[in-house]
Amino acid sequence: MSLPTSFPFRGMSPGSSKRSDTDDAKLRHRDEDREKDRDRDRDRDHDHDRDHDHDHDGDHDGDDGGKGPPGPTATPFLLIPSGAGDAGARPIPPAQAVNNNSIQATIVDPTVGTGWTDFEIQLSCIVADLGVVGCAAGLAEFYVGDLFSSWNPGHEGLSAAQVKANAQLIGYASGQVPPGGAATFTCKKLWKPGSSSAARKGVLVQVYDFFTDRMTAPFDAANDRHVARNDQAMNSIIVSQGIATLKGTYQFDLDAGVESVTGVVLPGADIWWEQLTLGGGMGGTGFKVLRLMTPQNSAGIVNLGAVNFNAMTGTSLQSLPFATTPITGNDDASNLLVNGDVFAVRTTNGNYAKVQVVTYGYDMVIHWVTYSPPP
Repeated sequence: MSLPTSFPFRGMSPGSSKRSDTDDAKLRHRDEDREKDRDRDRDRDHDHDRDHDHDHDGDHDGDDGGKGPPGPTATPFLLIPSGAGDAGARPIPPAQAVNNNSIQATIVDPTVGTGWTDFEIQLSCIVADLGVVGCAAGLAEFYVGDLFSSWNPGHEGLSAAQVKANAQLIGYASGQVPPGGAATFTCKKLWKPGSSSAARKGVLVQVYDFFTDRMTAPFDAANDRHVARNDQAMNSIIVSQGIATLKGTYQFDLDAGVESVTGVVLPGADIWWEQLTLGGGMGGTGFKVLRLMTPQNSAGIVNLGAVNFNAMTGTSLQSLPFATTPITGNDDASNLLVNGDVFAVRTTNGNYAKVQVVTYGYDMVIHWVTYSPPP
């Protein structure tokens, strides 16, 4: 029987069953080198895990521990802004936490004849993402409650547990928020209080990304940027709002948010962008056009000037001195309706509107928000 000329183990001669001492030494060195390589790999993994844990302890997992973002975060950083410049730092003062105008309530059917018996309320909320990563799976919860409303004298001093026990879930909304941007989340279910007394409630919203940016203190608007309350939301219920062009000589209904059409009287008109031509004579010289913003029907009007449009609420509008005197809007130095000017209207239906002049002209661009009186 012939023997093979090569063997699987070096250092073995034909007919031998043992390795040489030299080969044993080589194998030991090889094993030692491999063990050192494994140790180095373990050290690298440990360093990586330590850094990774540090990142999460640094609140990059969405648990900000009540602080604002230390810098661009690697996850969404959701926030219901409590006002201009809110960077998410918490806690915030109670008065600021419970009057968050990012939450709005809107009557979707303000002309229904039965009033509060059949009014339906649309709840919505502005949500910002201050992270560098967009929120792809945002979820908002909408609640109402009578204890956390401005009708309750002790509403600012409630604990999170008291708020939770009083909160009535209305519905949910889902959506996406771009990095560094904002989006409006609108509750998919309408709220129908059934009576004016049942409508005297505050609104609470909680928003989060379940996977990457979760709440830290549910129902606590002072200590968690994901939670917000507007205890006076029902004091400033929106009837209609928008931006429109009010053409010269046309009327506008601020309750319904519609402009008149040529040759048709608008029954619910509240304002008339009136254009009067005066003077003139032989040869067509001496004409002068007067422009007036004139209240219609039983509406009242008052000019406020260059005030903070966004800061005005339905409650603040009710105490204004409305009158029937038109506001001068001539295309000369006497004009009060300049760009940025704000005027208020008590409408024909008894609601309260704030109107801002966006662009002055024969055809005037206006921005309006009309509020219902408190229930």
